[in-house]
Amino acid sequence: MKGKIVRKNYTTKADIHFGNLGEYAFTYNGIDYHVGDIVFIIDSFFIKRTTLVVKVEQGYYVYGYPGTLNGFIHKCDILKLRIIKKYTELENNNYIDGFTIKIDNSDVENLLKNTSAQIKEMLTVKDKLSLVELSINSLLSNFNNLSTSEKIKLHELGKKYSILYEILKDQEDMKIVNKFKREAQSK
Repeated sequence: MKGKIVRKNYTTKADIHFGNLGEYAFTYNGIDYHVGDIVFIIDSFFIKRTTLVVKVEQGYYVYGYPGTLNGFIHKCDILKLRIIKKYTELENNNYIDGFTIKIDNSDVENLLKNTSAQIKEMLTVKDKLSLVELSINSLLSNFNNLSTSEKIKLHELGKKYSILYEILKDQEDMKIVNKFKREAQSK
């Protein structure tokens, strides 16, 4: 899904395109963050703010942060970070802390036309791995209260995660092998 942030203030409006909603951004303290996640953050100067994870050029940042980094704060400068709302919970024109999230309607309509099988085909191995990881994390966070069927589901998700991880690792290894092959052929 495409998305953009519109900053609202009294004099100007600026549209900032920030990558695809749900695109993996980074992992911080064992939790995956994705473009469009609304987060609470404390930086190394103890400034607190609620804002968004976004993609800017080739990097992923928390956007709209006041301070010395031209509105961007890199994860290296974060003291505390936690998710307030996942990108999956966002709706059109969701307003947060001075920003309006605009979700491209044509993308949503096209996505709704697809069947579940077509959507699954669109997902990369990394996407599937992230979704399985999210499911595992939600079950683990409530582990002591899981029913027998939920514990079985957790076990099955663990096996699925291992398989997907191995597939992704093999894909990454093949990219490296192919890169060296291309370099060797070009010499």
